[in-house]
Amino acid sequence: MNKKGQALVEFIIVLPIMIFVLLAIVDLGIVSYNKNKLENIISDVGTMYKNNETDEEINKFIKDNDKDINYTINNSDKYINIKLEKKYNSITPGIDKLFRISNIVVDCSIIDA
Repeated sequence: MNKKGQALVEFIIVLPIMIFVLLAIVDLGIVSYNKNKLENIISDVGTMYKNNETDEEINKFIKDNDKDINYTINNSDKYINIKLEKKYNSITPGIDKLFRISNIVVDCSIIDA
């Protein structure tokens, strides 16, 4: 019996699964990093909004941090709702459908004083 041939066949069968899992871990790490980045930006935007910064200054701050961020600021009677959204294209085929990751969204509500 040839044990080397058997090990090679097993390796060839397992290799695509290992690559998929490795790329999925990298993808989820990138998503986690981007979500953390958006949470830090939204915290700063909330502080800027409470300090009565202009919309142009807030827009410049957001675009300086990341050009691909879309944001909305809605004023209601008591609250200011801020929403940041960034499109994400995964590197692992099918992982965006598996985990339903197409956009990374962070939102926050601030009491309007």
